[in-house]
Amino acid sequence: MIIPEIKKFTPVMALIKLAYMPHSAAKYMSHAIKTAMSNATSTLKVSEDMLEFRRIQADQGITLKRFRAGSRGSPLPVVRRMTHITVVLGEKKLATSPAPQKSKVKPEAKKEDKKEVKKVKSAPKKKAVTTEVEAKS
Repeated sequence: MIIPEIKKFTPVMALIKLAYMPHSAAKYMSHAIKTAMSNATSTLKVSEDMLEFRRIQADQGITLKRFRAGSRGSPLPVVRRMTHITVVLGEKKLATSPAPQKSKVKPEAKKEDKKEVKKVKSAPKKKAVTTEVEAKS
C-alpha cells in the first residue's frame, strides 16, 4: 500500500513523504531506504540526489507460529508474520544527446550465400508403364 505511492519519487523525497504517512509500516520502509541510500552512496560514490529506485518490493517472510493459553487451558494460536523489504537503488541516467543510431546495412556476403545454394539433381522419375491386355472371347 505504501510502495506504489513512494516508487515514483526519488529516495530523498520518499523519505520526506514517509515521515508524514500514518501507516505503521512507513517507519520500517524509511529505515530500509536509509540503509540502501547509505550503501549506494558508499559503493557507487555518488550523491544522494543522483539516486533513483530500480526496484522496491515487500515480500512475505517467515511466520512464527506459537500457542497461548486460552480458557480452561486450551491452546489458542498466535501467528507473528514477518516481511522481507527489498530496495534496489541505482544512479540516474542523465538526459544527454541521444546515442547515434547504427545504420541497418545488410552485408552483401550474406546475400551472395543465399544465391549460391547448389541444387542437387534428383534421380529421374520413372514413367508410368501402362499395359493393355486384350480379352479373348
